[in-house]
Amino acid sequence: MSEGARDEHTEAPAAPTHGALAPILDVRTEVSWLTDGSYRFVGGEPMTMLRLDGQAFSRPPLGIGLLGISDRIAEAFYARGLAHPTPIAYRGPYRLDESSSLAHLSIVVPVKDDHEGVRALAESLGPIRARGASMIVVDDGSATPLRGADLGDAETVQIVRHDRTRGPAAARNAGIALAEQRGATEVMLLDADTVVSGSGWLALLRLHFARPDVCMVAPRIVAAEPGTRGVRGFETARSALDMGAHPARVAPRTSVPYVPSAALLLHLPRLRELLGEGDLFAAGMHVAEDVDLCWRVLRAGGEIRYEPVAHVAHTHRLGLVAMLRRRMFYGEGASRLARDHEAEIVPAIFSTRTLIAAAGFWWFRPWSLALAAAMTVWSAASVHNTLGGSKRLTARIVIKSQANSVWQLASAVLRPYAPATLAVLAATSTSSIGRRGARIVAVAAVAEGVRHWWRQRPPQGRPVNDLPSHLLLHRADDLAYGLGVWKSVLAERSPRALRPELRR
Repeated sequence: MSEGARDEHTEAPAAPTHGALAPILDVRTEVSWLTDGSYRFVGGEPMTMLRLDGQAFSRPPLGIGLLGISDRIAEAFYARGLAHPTPIAYRGPYRLDESSSLAHLSIVVPVKDDHEGVRALAESLGPIRARGASMIVVDDGSATPLRGADLGDAETVQIVRHDRTRGPAAARNAGIALAEQRGATEVMLLDADTVVSGSGWLALLRLHFARPDVCMVAPRIVAAEPGTRGVRGFETARSALDMGAHPARVAPRTSVPYVPSAALLLHLPRLRELLGEGDLFAAGMHVAEDVDLCWRVLRAGGEIRYEPVAHVAHTHRLGLVAMLRRRMFYGEGASRLARDHEAEIVPAIFSTRTLIAAAGFWWFRPWSLALAAAMTVWSAASVHNTLGGSKRLTARIVIKSQANSVWQLASAVLRPYAPATLAVLAATSTSSIGRRGARIVAVAAVAEGVRHWWRQRPPQGRPVNDLPSHLLLHRADDLAYGLGVWKSVLAERSPRALRPELRR
């Protein structure tokens, strides 16, 4: 945990200038009122403490989570993940703008052998195209070339044809380049298997460009055909493209480390200022190219926001084999990312104390539990000294930190390291330690799966899918992803993608 400097503000709070964006506390941020009239905020990723004088607020920061603070102070909250700029433009002076011209916007759609999908998408984009937005479809080597007639009313659609398949990254680059030639300053990337409803979702995304550092904004990707059971139910609850129900500052090593390019709004002038001319996506990458772009933008000083209030629907793969093959494919990008972004990608992050405590908990023997307790006390003493004597806050932070480490260890063993876990258990199956290890892994697999199922539920709701199929599919999903990671490690001949980070 890092402690933010005490920031005493005595000036009158300034009226927000970001219009329809309001600073709203992250749901995980804890707020405490202190006897000296200041407020203490604990949360964010990584966990941070920020303390502000009460005069910095035009209203007490308690209750609904809406903060009455100046834009300057709000930026400090956004940078730490303690709060998020959230659209409030539903009525009043900041009503959503769904009537002005969108001539500056191009919609870029890469497609290969999905004529029906791109036709449905073109139809759903009718309200946006009617406001002047152009649509560029890049046919990336479809067996049957896509024609304008395939898209119905094609007056605002331009088709670019690649005679051979070059991959989605190259297809998006071609569409973006053409959009820039036509004078577009914003590009909305959409995959051919997405559909949209109206234009309000786009207006919500565009609100974030009121903040000058924001270069890209992503909506939440939801199931076009939701369900409650089997693969359909699992994909509805936890698609690999769905980054969750909570807004976020996109950053490596957080709950939203990247956003998928299946639906992504780009501000071209800001991206060019950061990344220069040329291709935005690494054309040689056929997987994880969106992760690579996000991390290059962030490294250059740009900001990326995830805005789940805006929804784009996606037609998920509903066959078990197709779903698992896709998950394995995603895992295959790990080694390339580790090579280009070694500081950003790690399968697990532990301090020595939290790792020993987590391992001691899962081994669940009197001596191991005693060791875990000793490590927890040691951590508590360190945090207590940092906080200056707040016992209640120390307890909350240490409990949360240790619980996160317990679950992170289980998730690491069952996802990126899953193939190694199974191999070790098979090799030691005849020994007493191997049999105990198998029981522990089985318990962890069920416990982590139940937790994953419960955490995917809608805010203040119940899970949308059934528990038994979620457990089985979640474990199969993790194993498929882990196999993809190991495949990439062997192909790259480098263990960097599997190297955890251990801190003191």
